[in-house]
Amino acid sequence: MAGVQELGKEDIPVVDAFEGWLSNVTQEDCDLIDDLMTRYSVYEHSQADDLPAVPPELAQLEADMKSLADWMEGYSKRVA
Repeated sequence: MAGVQELGKEDIPVVDAFEGWLSNVTQEDCDLIDDLMTRYSVYEHSQADDLPAVPPELAQLEADMKSLADWMEGYSKRVA
């Protein structure tokens, strides 16, 4: 096929580092990211005019950012 890859003809190798990274993801990690994405993705998507997105309170934003920073620190230790 003149150098064109045919689908299903050859396995595509997965980088070992990616496998290590993925194997360290827990349900709690997914829950945290899902919660934050649900809370903050509203600002990236269209909203009905009669129900506009309300910005988070400063205390909530600070708590979420601290939670994310703590998670990042803990996760980086798990995958190291």
